[in-house]
Amino acid sequence: NFGARVGLAELPFAVVSEKHSAGGLGGTCVIRGCVPKKLLIYGSHFPEEVEDAKGYGWSISGIFSGSPKINWSQLIAAKDAEIKRLNGIYGKLLEGVDHH
Repeated sequence: NFGARVGLAELPFAVVSEKHSAGGLGGTCVIRGCVPKKLLIYGSHFPEEVEDAKGYGWSISGIFSGSPKINWSQLIAAKDAEIKRLNGIYGKLLEGVDHH
């Protein structure tokens, strides 16, 4: 402890944030900006990645029967679970910290 003080102004956690009543640790980038966007983009680009892999010597015959399909509910649930996990990590980092 070096006597430094830091101010955190975070709203109670919610996966879907609201301007005045719900947010969480991690702020805009982690909860509703950069991280969710990247998770959704990475999760939705799988078919293109498989096609690109063919050009690098990968053979995918026998892996798919038909075209790949996305389960939107499962993608959103995975994104929400990761946001909750990150929020929990930030909360653990603050355990034992004197707060008001």
